[in-house]
Amino acid sequence: MLLQTKEKDWLWESIKSISKVSNTILGSEYNHFHHNQINQTLDEIRISCLTSNVGQEAFLKEVVNTSFGQIRIGWNKYQSNEIFWKDLFKTLKINSLALARAPGINLSVSELYINFQAWLAVTINSIFVLQDKNRQAELRDSYIGLLERWSDFLLDLARDFGLENKHIGLPIIQSVENNLRIIYGIQGKFELKLEKLYRTQFNTLSWYFHKTDRVDESFLVNLEQVQELLLNEISSNLKENIDSTQIIDLYIRLVQQHFEKVSVGYGYNHPRVIEKLIDIGLVLTKHNIDTTKLVKLIDDLNNKYLILNREYFDRKSKTPNLMGPDEYQLCKEIHDLENDLFSYNSGVVMGIRLLLRREITKDIWDRFIAQIKYCEGVEFTTVRSF
Repeated sequence: MLLQTKEKDWLWESIKSISKVSNTILGSEYNHFHHNQINQTLDEIRISCLTSNVGQEAFLKEVVNTSFGQIRIGWNKYQSNEIFWKDLFKTLKINSLALARAPGINLSVSELYINFQAWLAVTINSIFVLQDKNRQAELRDSYIGLLERWSDFLLDLARDFGLENKHIGLPIIQSVENNLRIIYGIQGKFELKLEKLYRTQFNTLSWYFHKTDRVDESFLVNLEQVQELLLNEISSNLKENIDSTQIIDLYIRLVQQHFEKVSVGYGYNHPRVIEKLIDIGLVLTKHNIDTTKLVKLIDDLNNKYLILNREYFDRKSKTPNLMGPDEYQLCKEIHDLENDLFSYNSGVVMGIRLLLRREITKDIWDRFIAQIKYCEGVEFTTVRSF
């Protein structure tokens, strides 16, 4: 116990000291040797944290926070120093991943990334209100440089670990959402086109299933947030007559990947994944976008689902009282969606269904669903219990 206490005290004092030294050094002129020593010390502290049985998460959190402190100090001071940024983000990546792997509930990565997102928002808002136009332009350009580096860092994380990871995936997704809001703000304020930066956000989301071989659920929290983000983006862009082809393709590709990776789930998972294509089909129909290929994909995926479950459906045809879905489970999912969108008796909806309830009329619904010939003539009755 005494040994553990001494080890804990040493780690804590080391972290506090290196944080102060880092702030002091970066507050003056850049010295590569000193900065390299700081990063090496952070590496040593990380290794000590990982080999320690005491307070891993708390200590690693402070190590990661030290790197975020360096960004806050250096963003407009060392904006042209590529070595500084390369070393900083390399250290931040390694330590973020170490923190993500710390045992326990571990919400520290999300907390730190949310705090940094808040700082990004406060900083750009302070630039927006500057009266000195030359100073404003200077800080704006430095800030855009930081946002580009930050976005490349998030893309690098996604490429290495995907976004399904419960500790690192959600902070990346939330950061992308925050970046998009900032990009819109900058473009609106300064009439700039940040197309490459904009595309980087969606490139990051495209790596969602990287490093994920299989999932057991049709509802994935992180994926639901990505799909809601994409559908909102598609809807908003189509209202402004902005080409959304790449984002539409990304949304559809993620649904296809989810379909291929999800387990059978007693026959329920695949139809619930396919239902996500109904969501985008409704949005496209509202804006008179051709959905012929999308409808064919829905039919193709449903046929795959029927083949995957053929043995079960054969048994069910001979034993009608057998528990579980039948061949028309997709139609049942579509019926439930319709009920959520248009029934006065439906409950509170959130996320994508809330978006659809606001955007989709019964006429739009009827026009799109009429193309799903497999469900033509199939009817369900909703029975609610109280």
